[in-house]
Amino acid sequence: MKDITDSRIIKLAFDKNVQSMTPEEHIERNIYMRHKLKGTTHENATDEELDHARLKMIAQGLYYEFENEVVRLGHNETWADERRRRAAIPAIYEGMGAQDFDFDIYGKDMAMAKVKAIVNGFILKFSLWQREGKNLYIYSKTKGTGKTMLSCILLNEVTMRHMTPARFITVYDYLNTVTESWKDKTGDTSARLRDIETTQLLILDDIGAQDPNKLVNDSLFKLIDRRYSNMLVTIFTSNKKINDLGLDDRIISRIEEKSILVSLPEVSIRQRKAQSKQEEFLSRLEED
Repeated sequence: MKDITDSRIIKLAFDKNVQSMTPEEHIERNIYMRHKLKGTTHENATDEELDHARLKMIAQGLYYEFENEVVRLGHNETWADERRRRAAIPAIYEGMGAQDFDFDIYGKDMAMAKVKAIVNGFILKFSLWQREGKNLYIYSKTKGTGKTMLSCILLNEVTMRHMTPARFITVYDYLNTVTESWKDKTGDTSARLRDIETTQLLILDDIGAQDPNKLVNDSLFKLIDRRYSNMLVTIFTSNKKINDLGLDDRIISRIEEKSILVSLPEVSIRQRKAQSKQEEFLSRLEED
């Protein structure tokens, strides 16, 4: 038998059209389906029942669909990693987890203990954030404090633990996508915008760094209002406090109402790391 983690075999399990499959594909599909159904009430399903069933990916995870019944299955690491990959975070943060964020570098006061508790709660109890439609607003005035890094770590953790569909985009790139959609006749760009608007978890990076003109206000209001109305979780990162964003009051009120504030200390982690790497490089030059 072929490796049941083979992506081609997995895709067969999501297809009900067994008539179009080769006999070998049909057998491989049923073997994979039985593997995923172990421990459920459907683990002894007949071949005929499997032919009329399929696996289905919903926002909350992997499900088995048969006739009018939909049953949630266990965690699927392959699909979780695929969702993480599709989120399009900057390559520098790919694969980073909570263990890679050094909270101690900011100090060990009560304020940082609270930040750490919020971060842990976001990762471990993400379903609660979804039910309440809560957002996270990561703020520090200083550049390079780790806002984007922390947001991407949260996305990595949530997608891998909960198989949550997610997307990362800077506000600058989002606005460019909006203007591109006006000229796009294929509909591809509009589809990308819909994906950003409806994904279960969105990182909107560097909000407030743009001139708050009519395009910015109109575009961001449409995005934020849609996510607000559908109780979808958004992580904002910014160098400005919410009330200092300079955006339309309708945007401010929606962000303020739903967001939990995480204030990072004014410590430039990027600058410290760069200095440390430079010192390391210079010490290597001095080696014999």
